[in-house]
Amino acid sequence: MQKKHFLPFLVTILTLVTFLFSALPLDAAIAQVGGPGGCTPDPTGGGCPTEEPDPADSGERAPATRTPFPTATPLSFSLPQPSPEFPFRPTPFGFQARPTATQPLGVAFPLDPDLDLEAWAIEVTQGLQDLENRMPLVARRGTVIRVYVRSKSGTIQGVRGIMQITQNGKVVGIRHSDNQPITAYADGGDRLDVDSTLNFSAPIYTRDGDVNYKVFVYPVNTQFPYQYEVTAENNFFEVDVEYQPGSDVTIVMPSIHMHMYDEDEIFLNQIMDYESNMDSYRIGFDLERYYPVVDVKIISWASKIYPTDHKKNGPHSSDEWTLINNGTAPSEMMAKIQVARDEHNYYSDDFWYGMLDPTLPWWWNILDEDGNKTYNKEGEESKFFATGFSNGTVAIGLMLTNFDPDSPWWVEGGVTGAHEGGHNYGLGHYLCNGNEDLGGGIDPNYPYPEVIGDGVVNCSLAAVDPLGFYGFDWGWGLWPHLNGPTVISNDPAEAAPNRGFPTMGYRRPQYVDVFTYCTLLNQFGVPCNLGDLGVSIIPDSMKLASLDNLPFAHDDGEGELPEYLENVNDFLRVYGAIGFKDNVASFTDVIRTDTLTEKQIQAVIQHAGHVHHAEDEGLTTPYMLSLEDASGNPLFSLPLYNTESPHEKSIGQSFNEVIPFVSGTKFIRIRSGEAILAERRVSNNAPKVSINTQNRGGALALPVEVSWSGIDPDGEPLTYTLQYSYDGGENWTSLLRDLENTGVIIESFDGIPGSENGFFRVVANDGVNTAFDANDVAFTIPDSPPVSTIVSPVNAFVAPQGGALTLTGQSIDMEDGFLAGESLEWTSDIDGLLGTDEELIVYSLSPGVHEIKLTGIDSKGQRGEAIVYVNVDPNNSIALPSQQEIDDVTAFFAGDVPEQARPVDAVEPVGPESTATPAAAQPEPDAQPAAQAASGLPLGLLAGVGVGLVLLAGFFALRNRNK
Repeated sequence: MQKKHFLPFLVTILTLVTFLFSALPLDAAIAQVGGPGGCTPDPTGGGCPTEEPDPADSGERAPATRTPFPTATPLSFSLPQPSPEFPFRPTPFGFQARPTATQPLGVAFPLDPDLDLEAWAIEVTQGLQDLENRMPLVARRGTVIRVYVRSKSGTIQGVRGIMQITQNGKVVGIRHSDNQPITAYADGGDRLDVDSTLNFSAPIYTRDGDVNYKVFVYPVNTQFPYQYEVTAENNFFEVDVEYQPGSDVTIVMPSIHMHMYDEDEIFLNQIMDYESNMDSYRIGFDLERYYPVVDVKIISWASKIYPTDHKKNGPHSSDEWTLINNGTAPSEMMAKIQVARDEHNYYSDDFWYGMLDPTLPWWWNILDEDGNKTYNKEGEESKFFATGFSNGTVAIGLMLTNFDPDSPWWVEGGVTGAHEGGHNYGLGHYLCNGNEDLGGGIDPNYPYPEVIGDGVVNCSLAAVDPLGFYGFDWGWGLWPHLNGPTVISNDPAEAAPNRGFPTMGYRRPQYVDVFTYCTLLNQFGVPCNLGDLGVSIIPDSMKLASLDNLPFAHDDGEGELPEYLENVNDFLRVYGAIGFKDNVASFTDVIRTDTLTEKQIQAVIQHAGHVHHAEDEGLTTPYMLSLEDASGNPLFSLPLYNTESPHEKSIGQSFNEVIPFVSGTKFIRIRSGEAILAERRVSNNAPKVSINTQNRGGALALPVEVSWSGIDPDGEPLTYTLQYSYDGGENWTSLLRDLENTGVIIESFDGIPGSENGFFRVVANDGVNTAFDANDVAFTIPDSPPVSTIVSPVNAFVAPQGGALTLTGQSIDMEDGFLAGESLEWTSDIDGLLGTDEELIVYSLSPGVHEIKLTGIDSKGQRGEAIVYVNVDPNNSIALPSQQEIDDVTAFFAGDVPEQARPVDAVEPVGPESTATPAAAQPEPDAQPAAQAASGLPLGLLAGVGVGLVLLAGFFALRNRNK
């Protein structure tokens, strides 16, 4: 009987306990029983805090304490192992990824319950920026928005951010941080640490005009975290910026025909031609990291650049280019590239960069003024493997992809191209390593030198200031060996990899500096005032102060031809090189013509401006280009100033001049004083040439044979140039130059525009005089499809799921030029169409191996594709905001923000590991549920009474049953 009545007795006891607790408010009851919101006793023995009576006896309850969420435990994960079939690189794309936690990440609060998370700065960087965002921004250029966060109450983990983008007064997007969550520190973290800031990517179409970035930062596991803060106003931060229209830069990259020498400098008939590949594209695209341009466009030139006398007498050292000190070779290379550029009329080409094979073991020595070799501090010979025209349009360099292991963002071939291109844009050397003057002229006005003894100057990128201009390597995704961006300090004493030196110096590793970046911004059409950036005013006498005289200053059509070319209809285009060491010179090309193209005229005007400036600066030269009669009497002369080649100061100079042909000229000579260094004899008669085939018109079918016959009445040897016009003879582009034979077979139309009004023309040259002939009837060449290239990501990339994957690429069509916008489609074989344009940021790729395809579509509907493979790894994920977070924060940005003051009922954290409970689980401070408000009784009391009545009824039912 005792046993039989035990269960009803237990039910009765539970009923009474339930009824007693029902008299308390529901949330207070939860706190006392230690449920989801209960306290955790202090492990030091402090126990749970207790309520203290209110002195005013107002009846209001004190804030209760809450149990912290469980500590977050990262998932373990592994990346795919490399395999010969599909060699994935275990490298996340975008900023450093973090594994997704099995539980919500905890927020480590300090003992001080006054939580205060603050967004205190936004840096909008395109490679170089300060925290005031004073460096002008270029529309559509790659951009990273860094949001600086700090805690006024100790370290806070698990911080996220959401950014609203407003463009020209209209909200155009909401973005989450690419690298969240991060940790907020009391001191704001280390600016050199990429993950000390919340980093955001903005779509390319939003990087134009007036833009406002407004950011809200919050701990990861709270829905309304500012309810627990002293103030919520500093969780928001916004900045207004302006993106200004800029320019692309187009680089044509021809291969230079080279030969090898052995260790004893004996000529070997071993050809060292560099074939274009993805490495050469990367070196070209790398200029975008150093130049403030919208984009870098790369054109691989199909024809090689050969020496003038290539194969005329069989291959030997006098007819071939090698990387030894054989006089004028490097200068001749640039002269030959300049000829090719002057005869190229397909599309815009800002400058040409000749590609040298990187396996060549020797390069030119840097010599002193007496022609002797120089040595570095380690006793090694000082050498250079690249050179470029100053204020010119061409340069050459080895295609080197080696990088500094301590600062792997520094890639030798990329920075070399940027350095040589800097000369093309009028920049001199900065004395930062102590020996730059051996390679060429020094700019004495560089504003950030620091003499550290023994004549060595240690340059900084900007004024040393932790809040000043820092570099940010946003273009790191170009290189396979990099797994994230690097921040480069303005302090030259900083340790690797965060140390950098100016691009135009020799001290490694080089990065772009404020002085160079601002100067180049002006070059590319974006106004930049060095004084506004804190740089001392540059003297008017400084060459770089006259930016309008520099090439590509976007004032085409302005300026005048030199007086000696006015009213001239018989021109000489003269190209050549001078070697200083042995006082030698050579002509590479002399072309007599009755017309100049618009491109050639603009080059003459620009060059004339540089010559005038050189004369104003008192520059002198012993070298003279002279037209002379049969007796050697001068008919016309022009000084050959070394304004073009500061890098060749101790080697030589290239020259390209346009001068009038004067009647009676029998010799074209280069003189140094009275000495004749080189000459071309002018024959009495021009050659004759006749094209023999393809006069029938109609559609051309491959292979196409083009042949001709030529004769020179004076018996001079002839060379030929094959040219093509796609517009009925208005513009001509040279396809092949320096031909000795009288025919070619065209096996492909790749690299030339299609046309329904096409013509071939052959130009014969006897050394000076020229003649030409073209086919009589226009022919048709089919349009070529676009050629597409994916710049980033690199092939076989491993990307974190949910991370920002930035897709960049280009597609060039020979008829339409470079494609953009909807003419460029990005697709995935798993997720389908991803979007369009030259750059696309995607977040939501499905897990798995994707075939990412870039398709360029031209105006005729022809398609050109490029493919890379990307593995989206589900075991390596970026923490994404929930839709609820996005919706709530979007409402905040719209002004629908609840009370920011700490509510009376807010629950305080009690220990260093405490975490706040989502606000959705808390009652409003002044709100009562409807049932409670109607009855005037506590909701808990009503619930307890109901439960008690039910249990009592059950008890009596059991009792009656057991009787």
